[in-house]
Parts: sequence; structure tokens; C-alpha cells
Amino acid sequence: MKIIKVKARDLQLGDVVVLEAINAYHTATVKKIAEGLVTFLRPYTQTADFTCGSNVICYIGIEEFAVSAGDYEYDLVERKVLK
Repeated sequence: MKIIKVKARDLQLGDVVVLEAINAYHTATVKKIAEGLVTFLRPYTQTADFTCGSNVICYIGIEEFAVSAGDYEYDLVERKVLK
């Protein structure tokens, strides 16, 4: 898999990028581009701080956040060709 650098202003809808590798969920998908902002979606899981029998309770969520569509560069993992 070849990863290329793409500036935020050059991202397209559906692109998958690497965020700063802060945890296991370091990729995000471009959801919206409007008004000088790029909106990302990033799935994540959390676990409870206790067990239930031999299981842990998992919470699944989606973080949504926006960044300026400027010069910051992201590693592009996948480019979607939308119709």
C-alpha cells in the first residue's frame, strides 16, 4: 500500500487519511468539505473499567470533527472514486 501526502485543501469526499498516531484508531474518513473546513469521521471503541463474568463491556462510537482546509498534510491511505 502506497501512502502519499495530501494537503487538507486537496482532500476529497470519502478519502481515508492517517491522523497523528495517538492510538489504535488513527484513521479517519472525509465526510464533508464546505466553508473552508474538512469534516472527518473516526470510529472508536472504549471499554468499561470492570468485567462482567469473563467479558468486558465495549462501547462503539463515531467521533466527528472538522479542521481547516489549509496546508496541513495528511497521509492518504485510500482515495474513493465517488460517482
